[in-house]
Amino acid sequence: AAPPPPPQEWHALRRPHPLKFASASLSGARLHEEGIAPVKERARSFECYLREVKGLPAPRDARRYVSPHNSPHATAICRILSEESRGGRLERDLGKLMFTVTPHHALDVLKLQRSDARVAFRFFVWAVQEESCMPDNLHGYRNHKRVCDLMVQILAQRKQFDDVWMILEDMQKNGSTCPADAFIVLIKSYGRLGMVKDAVETLKKTVGFGCGQRLDAYNALLKVLVENSHIEEAQRTYRRMHAIGPKPNKITSNIIMHGLGKFGKAAKAYTLLEELNKGVCIPDVVTYTELIKGLCQAGQLHEARKLLGNMKSKGLKPDVVTYSVLMDGFCKNEMLQESLELFTEMTHRGCIPNVFTYNSLMYAFCKAGKINDAYRLFQEMLDRLSVPNIVTYNILIRGLCHVGRLDEARGMYDEIVAQGYVPSVETYNLLIDGYCKACQLDKALELFHRMWGGGCHPDIYTYNTLVHGFCIVGRVENAQKLVIKMRKKGCIPNVITYNSLLDGLCKANRLTEARKLYEELPKLGCNPDILTFNTFIDALSKSGNIDEALLTYEHMLSKGFTPTVVTLNIFIHGFCKSCRLDEVLRIVDQMPEMCLLSDAVTYTLLIDAFCETEKIDQACTLVENMARKGFCPVIEVYSQLICGLCKAGHSQKASILLSDMHKNGWAPEIPVFGSLVKALCDVGNVDEAFNVFGLMLESGYAPDTGILYAFVCGLRKAGRFEDTTRFLDFLTEKCAAADVAVRRKLQAAQSHIKAILKRECKQVNAGENAIVAKK
Repeated sequence: AAPPPPPQEWHALRRPHPLKFASASLSGARLHEEGIAPVKERARSFECYLREVKGLPAPRDARRYVSPHNSPHATAICRILSEESRGGRLERDLGKLMFTVTPHHALDVLKLQRSDARVAFRFFVWAVQEESCMPDNLHGYRNHKRVCDLMVQILAQRKQFDDVWMILEDMQKNGSTCPADAFIVLIKSYGRLGMVKDAVETLKKTVGFGCGQRLDAYNALLKVLVENSHIEEAQRTYRRMHAIGPKPNKITSNIIMHGLGKFGKAAKAYTLLEELNKGVCIPDVVTYTELIKGLCQAGQLHEARKLLGNMKSKGLKPDVVTYSVLMDGFCKNEMLQESLELFTEMTHRGCIPNVFTYNSLMYAFCKAGKINDAYRLFQEMLDRLSVPNIVTYNILIRGLCHVGRLDEARGMYDEIVAQGYVPSVETYNLLIDGYCKACQLDKALELFHRMWGGGCHPDIYTYNTLVHGFCIVGRVENAQKLVIKMRKKGCIPNVITYNSLLDGLCKANRLTEARKLYEELPKLGCNPDILTFNTFIDALSKSGNIDEALLTYEHMLSKGFTPTVVTLNIFIHGFCKSCRLDEVLRIVDQMPEMCLLSDAVTYTLLIDAFCETEKIDQACTLVENMARKGFCPVIEVYSQLICGLCKAGHSQKASILLSDMHKNGWAPEIPVFGSLVKALCDVGNVDEAFNVFGLMLESGYAPDTGILYAFVCGLRKAGRFEDTTRFLDFLTEKCAAADVAVRRKLQAAQSHIKAILKRECKQVNAGENAIVAKK
């Protein structure tokens, strides 16, 4: 008998994929004509597309990755576009092409025309009007979206919007219909640059150009408004769509829902959910997920968790994206336990985690320093047949570098290469940064050269990390050569690059070169920031060039920079060495109050400078101003002022200040008590010194031998020998009542004092006997 037919599921599992079948049945030439990439090339083309959207450089063997359709067709189109004298004949000549322009051809042409947004946009307008470039199926829709996204990127980079509008206006005058996709691209380009008003005006102009009210144009504008924090305008636009059209669809509602959650408007989001439940666009899993994502971005995690429960109560089953978004929010806010509980709930409900889920958890473990737990999760991910991506390995490498396990991080890099993964720029940057922080520059350079050999181009972060690493170990010449090399490679140094180089030159005492670099920054196309000024001012102050430091400070103010507390501290150090406190006070008056109130180190340095120059009244006035401005002086400030008062002979004021500290529940360190006891005993104020001694015992401190000896000497100097005996008996009583640690310290100090007194008595008796014998 014939065997029974296999079940339907068996057929479904083994049915060939339609695209694979098409690729196998068509020849290479036919595939090229139809605009369909071979299976192997399709993944490469999509990777290139992602790199273009993110602004990343092409990987190694770029000619294979940029496009599988580097045919003479794109070259022929670019030849037509290159003839600028064509004017209005450009579209006519493009229409005479003997081949059909596919989205792949359009992608190639736009890549080659990146430098001229006007010509690229003109070709784009013509291309989207052709039927072959319109999305008639899923494959065509994806390619059409890639063309639009690339055009958005070109316009955002070149900012040639005036030329674009001239093209559209000329088309209108000639009676040509402007495609709606052109306006959608403009809206997205304005949004990427934060030019929200221009995006809104573009949508208003679409009607005048005969495009009507396109729903996808409104959706593009709503997304721009939400991404640029114009949620109120987005809500008004949404209500206007309900009133006069076009009628919103589910995509529109999801965009608004995400925006409401992102800006913490949970009440309005719930109201919108109720309205949607009563209408046609009933909320689905995607709608709830967008709202949960927005609430997580706004930091309202408990509200997002509550919404997940409401979602399940309405019969909607959260998918892996819903759980992953909420878990990612918990992980980014260091709520690892809540994320793990959600992970357990997710798996118990039969929802299989994906690579994004595991990446979020591993990132949280690595951030918390629990690299072994991240490893265990990685093994679980492999056991569940979830394929890790390069982001997964980067997370683990980041965690290993963070805890200093560089050998294991390098081993993971070798494992990536052995398994056929292509390390990303971030992979190399993480390892190079780890080696530089560990001062292993040779290994960092070896990886840097391997990047070039593997076709992975270093970015600005790579160069900045190496420049900073060279400067830390004092190899400034290597840093200078690297800056020259990065310019030759087309990577323009930024202010971070020059700040690292300037700091290296200053620390190497090469002030002449540092001054030259500082003066040449504007010529190099780099505007200095506050860190640049602080670094140069610090170098000038330490070298004694106070006047030049002041001129640099005035230049900083003229550029509109607000001095920080670091700037003030630099001047305090420099001016105190030169005894120019008047200049410090002038700078203090120019500093914003918030800068002064936020840093106790500044006050400590100022009070120390005033006390050393015996300007005690100004130091006391500064402390009073602190209290009057609402900034309670910290214990370091009070301690510094007490020591300064003691040195200047104002021990009584210091004692009063100590009493105020004690009333506020503060207690300085033992050296402050010792300075005050000694200062009071030197002026004969032994009773006040005894009170200070009592405050020290109440604060839980055990006096050392120096403090006890100073107090005993004060008593004896005042002729109060009986009080000396009483004081030693007082110490004996305190020893009995104190805890073990304090008792031991008091007993040791008491024994030491008694030994000193006994030795002094013997010396006095011996001296008296010698005098008697001499007489």
